[in-house]
Amino acid sequence: MTRARAVVLALAASFSIYLILLTAHGAWLFAEALFQSAGGRSPRWMAANFAVALFLQVLAVGFFYWFFVKPGWRRAIPLMLAFPVVFLVLQRLYLITIPTMFLEEPDVARENSSWPVECTAPGVYQTNLRTASELWVRFSNQPNNYAVLTMPGCRLAPVSLPQPKFTPGADFMIDITSVVSGVRAIVQRYSNKERRQSWWLVPGTQEQSRASMTPLEPPASRSDSDGPPILSTDGQWVAWLEAIRIPVHRCCIRSLFGHSTGREGQGC
Repeated sequence: MTRARAVVLALAASFSIYLILLTAHGAWLFAEALFQSAGGRSPRWMAANFAVALFLQVLAVGFFYWFFVKPGWRRAIPLMLAFPVVFLVLQRLYLITIPTMFLEEPDVARENSSWPVECTAPGVYQTNLRTASELWVRFSNQPNNYAVLTMPGCRLAPVSLPQPKFTPGADFMIDITSVVSGVRAIVQRYSNKERRQSWWLVPGTQEQSRASMTPLEPPASRSDSDGPPILSTDGQWVAWLEAIRIPVHRCCIRSLFGHSTGREGQGC
């Protein structure tokens, strides 16, 4: 084969590098990825991307020219083995090395490790129940007793809840499922003997330690698999979600002062 013809074929074959797939968090052709999200990248970043592409294409021209000048299986094997090497190098350069150069920079800010303790609340541990101003905690030595922690001063306001009797197992289990500001909460009580759950409201009066819970009556069509009720942020309403038929649900919203409203065309 003449050298001129080999150059033409090698140049045409070198564009095959743009068909290489990039597979981090997806799969894109290299040609597509070169222009993808170009608007959010700096000119230097884009220049680096195109420099990598041009460099790899020049190498490809050389390899293909070497093959087409004197084609044969002895030259075809090294050419085929070069493709996985180019694939790995391209993945490393384009997806790791170049982005690292433009997305990371040395942290020159001074380290400030001083973080003084404002206050401590011994004998309690944190739960996942919280509002913007209150954190519900449990006493370590009395795991069924709750308290509400507020700032400043890590003030603890105990919340009195019914305690199970162990004869020998617990006669019931109790758990808080929804809380709002003002120490108002919804409590789930499960009777082990009757295998029945009920729902109660912690009213959140000023005397939380002596506050009595009031029962919440669920909608008649509700089942135990429908999930717990939710207390509104102002503590005035309670919402029950009922499954009518999958995936249709009905939301029943009841006022704690006697009013109720239903959705999906049914009352509650």
